[in-house]
Amino acid sequence: MGILPAQLSLGRVALVAVVLTLSYALLKSIYNLYFHPLARYPGPRLAAISNAWYGIHWLGGKYPQDVAALHQKYGDVVRVAPNELSFNRFETYKEIYGHAGRDRAPFLKAGGPEKPNETVGIATARNPQTHAQIRKNLSPAFSTKALRLQTDVVLKYVHLFVEQLSRHGTKPEGVPMEQWYVWLTFDIIGDLAFGESFGAVAGAKTSPWVETIYSGTEATTYADVIRRIPLLMIFTPYILYMNRQLLKDSKQFFALSRQKLKSRLGQDNSRDDFFSHILSQKTQHISEDYLVAEAQTLIVAGSETTSTFLSSVTYFLSTTPLALSRLQSEVRAQFTSADEINADSTAKLPYLSAVIEEGLRIFSPASFGLPRICPGAIINGQYVPAGVTVHTLPWSTQHDPRYWHEPTQFCPERWLPAEHEYYNPVFEKDEKGASKPFSVGPRSCVGINLAYMEMRIILATLVWHFDWEMLRQDLDWIGEAKLKLLWRTPELRIRYSLVDRNNREKK
Repeated sequence: MGILPAQLSLGRVALVAVVLTLSYALLKSIYNLYFHPLARYPGPRLAAISNAWYGIHWLGGKYPQDVAALHQKYGDVVRVAPNELSFNRFETYKEIYGHAGRDRAPFLKAGGPEKPNETVGIATARNPQTHAQIRKNLSPAFSTKALRLQTDVVLKYVHLFVEQLSRHGTKPEGVPMEQWYVWLTFDIIGDLAFGESFGAVAGAKTSPWVETIYSGTEATTYADVIRRIPLLMIFTPYILYMNRQLLKDSKQFFALSRQKLKSRLGQDNSRDDFFSHILSQKTQHISEDYLVAEAQTLIVAGSETTSTFLSSVTYFLSTTPLALSRLQSEVRAQFTSADEINADSTAKLPYLSAVIEEGLRIFSPASFGLPRICPGAIINGQYVPAGVTVHTLPWSTQHDPRYWHEPTQFCPERWLPAEHEYYNPVFEKDEKGASKPFSVGPRSCVGINLAYMEMRIILATLVWHFDWEMLRQDLDWIGEAKLKLLWRTPELRIRYSLVDRNNREKK
């Protein structure tokens, strides 16, 4: 008899808890929808009242395209979460991401202040002074002068890549280039950063690092959604699993990074690689944890983004025969030997440069808006309160018909100077400033010079050596790709054939 009242009491407590939770959620939703400082901004009601819209579209893998669609529906400023605004004006790149000044407070990287004794690298540092010092330490390793010294390393792996494609890529079934490009860029960054490659191209196989990075970054997407919507941990077992997977992959990636770093530290510092510049800094104590953090950043940022670009531009060249033909003509007319292809010689090819810029515009490796905390400032002509998260979405500005003629079409000609033979005046009014694939300001990509050097050398070398054919003609690259922090792209199977220069010379 004494047990029943206790059961009823527990049931009542649970009922009260549920009622209070639902009441709080209802009141919070009403506040967010009608009384929040951002209540006047347009956007989906679900995005205004909760983070559910944000979570659904990030987990769906189409967040950049979905936010771009909101901009086309609602205008230049859209509320994508209760306390977050997305902007779709190219001028807001400078307003949000530009340098701070006497009359302009910095827009801090979203994520809150750094914890005491927290080890941060260039990608994770939120304090502007800390980030500036780290960037200053790293910048010499990515200067044009330093990269000229590293050109031979890049060329070594590109030539090995050509040899392997000649063996494997010429078979009837071709090769999955979205995978092969990852092997190449991982090997290059491995040598440039640590003095040794991952052996991926030589072995024609995926390094354990690659799967760890992809699964880890995908799990990071789930972790971000969980941070915004903690109740998902209770109601969605798969989300809980992914959060555990994040911890597992993070530990494995950290262990692999530490292992690679220790191997590099065991070498002398006379070799001119990225870590030689970091280790030569005498202004501060450099901890091993800091070096591991930078190693992780170098591996991911120095490989995956470039490989994503190479895969996407290969797809768009394959589906745009005129652009591929023009690129082939330029490269093959410029070089009589593959030995002439290097960082300096490829920089002089205008159509190659145009292909690269168009590839970065139409499918940018970093297509989502980088979130910043507004200090209380005028953005797009309107005052945005302090504490609001803001971003400008590259995918949206890079596909906006106001800024681009035929924005969904791959047209390298839009980037050519007026005096070029392939220049087309229909692109005269294109707003080139609306394409910012490497961001702008103090947190712009420090490795931009390396990225452009690799892109030019790799593309020019492949075009010089090979003709190619995409085997799956119905492939929809943009439609099938999904963004989980990094792009998860569909298989891009390409069959190569070596250019027969003897017959061409006879003709």
